[in-house]
Amino acid sequence: PAPVAASGIPAGFDVAGFLRGAKLNYMKLQIANDQGNLDELREFTTDELFEELKKDVVARGGAKQQTDVMALNADLLEVVTEADRHWASVRFSGTLRESPGDAPQGFEEVWNLAKPVSGAGGWQLAWWLASLAGTPIALAAPAGTMLLLLAVNRRVRLRMGDEADVTPGVQLP
Repeated sequence: PAPVAASGIPAGFDVAGFLRGAKLNYMKLQIANDQGNLDELREFTTDELFEELKKDVVARGGAKQQTDVMALNADLLEVVTEADRHWASVRFSGTLRESPGDAPQGFEEVWNLAKPVSGAGGWQLAWWLASLAGTPIALAAPAGTMLLLLAVNRRVRLRMGDEADVTPGVQLP
């Protein structure tokens, strides 16, 4: 996909450095999830999202996964400050293989990262939307998260097992 121009980027914000760190953390989180490493997952996620990811790891019963990221691109979409948090939206795209021997497939994910305005912590993954080529959009967000999806005209499978018909401008519960 073509790079997307970011909006609301504060003056002096190191976009290139931020995206380098975001790509590195993407890879670290993928490996931590594949290995079921809860300590690593905890380090890079908000408390709420960690609890959702932990449920997935426990449900796998300790089974390891292997996801090979073949190509990874990152675009900073937006940086905003709301109340006591800075928020950054990053679009990741590229190709990956979910199991050895599988054909690589394209993917696109938008990660929403949060960081305290006080500077008391680093950027943590709060929630994300993901789509592999030819599959529905999947959402991973803590229960109770209100999201507004625009210009999506397909059925969305929520990671928590719920399903919703999504039309442009509809808020998901």
